[in-house]
Amino acid sequence: SLDPVLTADTIMACVALQVAPDTVYHRLWGGTLYHMFTVNLLKGLGSLSAKKTCDVVAALASAGQIEHDLMHVVAGIVVARPYKFHAEHLISLLRDFATCRHKETDMRALLLDRHDQLPECTPSALCSLPDALFGHQARSFSVAGGDSTTSGGLGHGSENSHRDDAEILAEASRLLCAPGAYRLPLDPRALRSKDD
Repeated sequence: SLDPVLTADTIMACVALQVAPDTVYHRLWGGTLYHMFTVNLLKGLGSLSAKKTCDVVAALASAGQIEHDLMHVVAGIVVARPYKFHAEHLISLLRDFATCRHKETDMRALLLDRHDQLPECTPSALCSLPDALFGHQARSFSVAGGDSTTSGGLGHGSENSHRDDAEILAEASRLLCAPGAYRLPLDPRALRSKDD
């Protein structure tokens, strides 16, 4: 069993070397190689920094390797330890989950509650916010009597969710258009975990 940090770095190195999931490398499919490393990583995933977790998910998404078990475990860690993850981490994870067609409405609801952290997000993260939000919209469906309800998402109803979406996107747009709006986090520990 490899150390979780070493396993994460190995996955990212394979992606950097352009190991393709649908290509055979000495009788081993690239996808099988990624999967073996991912299964090994699951055991110690909670010990990775938030930034390293985001980097691994982003690497697998860019390689086209969909690992739903990894995404379920990451989502569980985020919900169990929400303040380990800055809004920028949530945007990154939700964007890459959406790329892999893996929906996480609870993580989306956490992001909507981090409105105050948007000024600390980089411009590239703010540009990814629409993908992060709209890739994880809760499904609306009708129940007996014609009422509409929403499934998933820590109790955010459809109407409230749309209003929250509009507010957070408007704030992101304002920050992107305002010169000098980006600010470093007030707590230096947050900066270290966000940008390490």
